Amino acid sequence: MVIVALWLLLLGFLIYGAILLGRLRREDPSLWPEVFLGPAGARLRIHPAWKVENRVGFLRIVTGIENGLLVVAHEPIPPSAPAPPEARLRDWLSMSGITFDSMQIESFVAPAGAGARLGSAATEPSGERRYFEFHLITGPAQNILFRYCCPVLAGSFEALSLARAVASLRFDPARSETPAGPTQ
Repeated sequence: MVIVALWLLLLGFLIYGAILLGRLRREDPSLWPEVFLGPAGARLRIHPAWKVENRVGFLRIVTGIENGLLVVAHEPIPPSAPAPPEARLRDWLSMSGITFDSMQIESFVAPAGAGARLGSAATEPSGERRYFEFHLITGPAQNILFRYCCPVLAGSFEALSLARAVASLRFDPARSETPAGPTQ
């Protein structure tokens, strides 16, 4: 009798998990709040559960996972030395001081431009193990870098929301002087 009850409980959890996963997949990112990275003239949509902290020149976004953090920054592309996204991302990663378990950088094309990404568990200079995901997109005059980190065991929980936020990136030169933060 106890074994049957445990099997029924397990079945209930599996069904509930499947329902939650189905809701996540059906979420419409076009309804998510939009934020602007003012100096870059870039805008993107973020998950409604994520909290934006306004910073000068970059966005600091606290995600739904404990100790989950997304930082969206930009850098002007030097006219004399434009580099492919993979090379530029490799430069950013080498300057970070983080030791990655895997350095397999993948290329992709987003609506805003060509990009490169890396997702890997890594060791920070402090010795702490974390999961990192970096996405770099090359825009008209700016490189936009998404730097996501969270505890190692929670690495894949926000992958879909992060991918949707990256895919929502658009450049809007008319808004290039507005401060970073959510729109009204």
